[in-house]
Amino acid sequence: MLTENKKIKAAQKEREKNMNAYQKELQQLKPWDEIQDMQPDKEGYNFIYTAGHGYLCIPKNDKNYNIAYKLVKCGFRGDLACYLEEDCEAPAFLKAITAVDNIGGK
Repeated sequence: MLTENKKIKAAQKEREKNMNAYQKELQQLKPWDEIQDMQPDKEGYNFIYTAGHGYLCIPKNDKNYNIAYKLVKCGFRGDLACYLEEDCEAPAFLKAITAVDNIGGK
């Protein structure tokens, strides 16, 4: 039980570290808009809320990163991730990865 708790705490610490890095990168890419919050969505990706908009964060090491990279028009491409704009790019990405998974791309 103690080992399991250590694993959970280590995973939480790693997630917080990554969250801070993604938030910092997006703030640098979009300095005019203040980062307000970051929460995981139901697919396991992080969603970053700013004062003016929201972005789905797709890390470079994610298996679906290339899909996200191709979709960026209003969002941002950073060194760590693609940040997909909430109204058009994020829904298109989620639809695309669902289609890939349904075809057997998991």
